[in-house]
This record gives sequence, C-alpha cells and structure tokens, in this order.
Amino acid sequence: GGYPDTYDLSAASALGWVVTPSVNTVGPLAVGGTTGLWVDVQIPSGIPGGTIDTARVQARSQADQNVAAQASLITLANVYGLELDPPVASAVGLPGTMVTYTFHVTNTSNLSDAFDLTVGEHEWFTLPEMVLIGPIEPGVSIDFTVRVDIPASAADYDFDSTVITLTSHTDANRQAITTLTTTARTYGVDVAPVSQSKAGTAGTVVRYWLQVINTGGYPDTFSVSALSAQGWDVTPGAIAIGPLAAGETAQVWIDAEIPGDVPGGTEDAARVDIVSEGDGAKSTAALLYTTANVYGLNVTTSMPAQSAFPGLVITYTLQVTNLANISDTFSVTLGSYQWETSLSHSSLSLLAGEAGQIEVYVTVPSGSRLGDLDAVSVRLVSQGDPMKSAQITLASTALEARIFLPITMR
Repeated sequence: GGYPDTYDLSAASALGWVVTPSVNTVGPLAVGGTTGLWVDVQIPSGIPGGTIDTARVQARSQADQNVAAQASLITLANVYGLELDPPVASAVGLPGTMVTYTFHVTNTSNLSDAFDLTVGEHEWFTLPEMVLIGPIEPGVSIDFTVRVDIPASAADYDFDSTVITLTSHTDANRQAITTLTTTARTYGVDVAPVSQSKAGTAGTVVRYWLQVINTGGYPDTFSVSALSAQGWDVTPGAIAIGPLAAGETAQVWIDAEIPGDVPGGTEDAARVDIVSEGDGAKSTAALLYTTANVYGLNVTTSMPAQSAFPGLVITYTLQVTNLANISDTFSVTLGSYQWETSLSHSSLSLLAGEAGQIEVYVTVPSGSRLGDLDAVSVRLVSQGDPMKSAQITLASTALEARIFLPITMR
C-alpha cells in the first residue's frame, strides 16, 4: 500500500491438519517493506502415505480489512516402502560348489531411501554382495546378489535355509524379506529290476527290458554296457540313454544270444553297467541270468500188462512228467497193433516239472481165446525239442471165456 501497515495472519487446512504460523501479526511494515515468517504443518499420525493437504495462509491489512493476500501450502505425507523380488528363492548345487542368487529391490516410496541388508541364521557360508543398498531414488530398482557355498562334505539332499531382510533407513518399520533355500544335489542313477532270469532254446535270443532312472539333481546321460560271464553275445539296445531330466526314466532292452551248441541247462550271468556321464563315479548294475532250455520227459505206468475177457476194454493209465525247465507240449502216437486201440489225448501240454495223465484203451476181441496177446507201443515226442521222446509198450492178454450152466436136482 501507500502507507505503513500491520497485517494479521491466519491459516486453515483443507483436511483439518494443524497449521501454525510462526507469528500472528506482521508489521508495521513501511511502504514497500517485506519480512519473512515460517508456517508449521503437522501431518497427523496414522495418515496413509501419499495423502495430500492444501493449507491457505492469509495476511489481512489492519488498516483496511478489505485488503488481503493469501498463499497455498501443499503438504504430502511421505510414502515409505520397498519391494524385494523374488520373495522365495531356491537353488541346487553340487557339494563343494557355490550358488549365486540375484535379487531385485525397488524403492516404492516418494523419496530417496537406502536399505540395510541383514542375513538370518544359517549354517553354510552365506555372503551378500552388499550390506547397504542405496540410496535409491523413488521408483528406481537395483539388483544385488547373495552367495552361498555348499560344503564339500554335504550329502545328497542336505540343505540350508536363511532369511534376507532389507530395512528402510527412513522408516525402520518398513522391511522386506526373502527366504532362500540351498540344496546339495549329486548325480545319481538307478535301474530296475536289478535281477532277471529267463530261459531260451539254444541258438535263439532272449530279450530283457530295464528301466533306467535319473536319481540325480541334474539332467544327465548314461552309458550302457554289458558283459557275459560265459562269453555269450549280450547286446544293449542303446549304448547311451538321455539326456534325462532329474527324476526322469527311460527303458532299454538287452538281448542275450544263447549259442547253438551249448548243452541244455547251461546258465550265463550277464552284468549290465549303467554309468552317469555327469559323474563317472555314479553307476548302477543289473544282473541277467539266461539258461539254455532243458527238454525232457518221462512216461510210466503201474500196470503195463493187463488181461481181460473177450469183449471187454482194458484201460491203461500213463503218467507223463515234463522234465524240462520250460512248458512243453508232447505229441502222443501209437505204434502198430491188431486189437482195437485208442488214446484219450493226441497231445499233452505240461508246465515245467508238471505231471499229467493219458489213457490208452484196448478192446479184447470177442473171439479171442485164452492166452491170445496183442502189444502196442505208445510214443511221446517233445515239440520244444523233437529229439526228446519217450516210449512205453503195453501188453494185453485174453482170458478164457467160461460158460456157467445151472444145476438141476431131481
């Protein structure tokens, strides 16, 4: 104004916050004179970060109440926060090696902040790249690493866990944590079944199937080799299996060739070795027992010779035993004969070691006289090995036909 004047000060908050000028009046000020003052704005506790308040500070002339001026004060409640990613981390490694984790921290506050890094309880050596992260500008992210050393003495599946905590410098109540778990994993392999037994005919090939399991913690390829104790040809279907993921399985066949000139009953033991390419010290083995088939049979009867009156049928019961180490079928045939003769079976199938029966029926002719005789041979031949057979001869004799007359008494 054109005159010296004194001014009354007032302040009001749009959100009801406490706004206090440093003085209530200013002046008197000469024409063109200035002075300074400060205004306190109290941000209430519990206010959410990011809340904005506008306060108006007014200076009104004491000489003329119609003359006034005002200023707007915009106050922002600070936002304190941070994000740590990933919130959970895990990794595997070989004993005696180092695992490195990379984390991503973001300052989500509206002012620059720094963060203290602390490591919780742990057994394995754990070393963060830094213990003070920042300062970081609002909305900016940076990466940091944490190293964990797996002891050389760690066994497969041994593990160690710890918690990484970041704490805000501006607000100690603002924290972010991540849990990291480090597991020792080794290479490994298993096979199933570990033992198999089969039989086959000389000159044939017997096939076995094996299941290979990657029991290690890493993708791996496995070599396959086989060796026969008898020097027979034993051939894997593949000399390498994989790569198989951790826990994955695959099948492989193994062919064992039985030489054509080996005696029946000869047994061979072949060892199949499966070795990890990731760690040659990790291996497993399966044993394959192959037997050259033994064919044979035996036939007996308790009564190879029987007699009957003319017109009657004689029944012979033959006991047949399969002496092979495998199931077999036997063909049954009759040799030459004169009297009517027939079989209950033309073939007989038996399991290894099993016994069965066949019957032979011989009819004594009606006109036969005492002492008349007929013989027949019964021959059984193995279908597994036609060189194996058995034979038995049955002798049938006619009895004297007798006629009985009634006796009459007078």
